[in-house]
Amino acid sequence: MRTKTKWALALAASLYLCRPQVADAGDSCQSFICMAGKPLMNNGTVSAECGGAVGDFFSIVRFDFWGIFDPGRTAAARGEYLARCPGTGENAEILSRIVAIYGPMMFDVD
Repeated sequence: MRTKTKWALALAASLYLCRPQVADAGDSCQSFICMAGKPLMNNGTVSAECGGAVGDFFSIVRFDFWGIFDPGRTAAARGEYLARCPGTGENAEILSRIVAIYGPMMFDVD
């Protein structure tokens, strides 16, 4: 019985450690500026130069223990990423709107 328990724990630990994680990358300030210009944010438009910065934002994805997309953890991680930009302190309201609208989305829809 102990051997089965050890194997089950080892399997559970390896599944947890091997779950998909996407690394945070890119310039958080550029992502912040570009995300603030997205259409759902004040009917703005995003320039062609923002493709990479918006992609960096949406590349931050978190999953739960079972490998299922976790919108809450994804939104929190994206908010932390954008908050690394020194200018977000004065723009906390914009940061909150970006995270509320785009944080829990799995994919970019605009």
